[in-house]
Amino acid sequence: MITLRPFELALAAAVILAVLEVLTGTFIFLGFCVGTLAVAVTEFVSSEFSLNRDALVFAAFATLAIVALRFAFGRRGDTNRVKGDVNDY
Repeated sequence: MITLRPFELALAAAVILAVLEVLTGTFIFLGFCVGTLAVAVTEFVSSEFSLNRDALVFAAFATLAIVALRFAFGRRGDTNRVKGDVNDY
């Protein structure tokens, strides 16, 4: 029987998220992949699974990665500014 340690499962999830990123072309899954890699490193260093710690590490690193990737690779024309919109009145 094959037994997988928690960090191996996190690495497999990171690979799946990286493949999804290649298929979709957005930077969202890449940020999630970075968060999952941070969880894998944390689990490897501590040698145990802790849901609360892993969720916190994932959320923190994924958020930072998404924001950093947006600033690094975002284009100027990604957002549209409309003048004279009906919501301005």
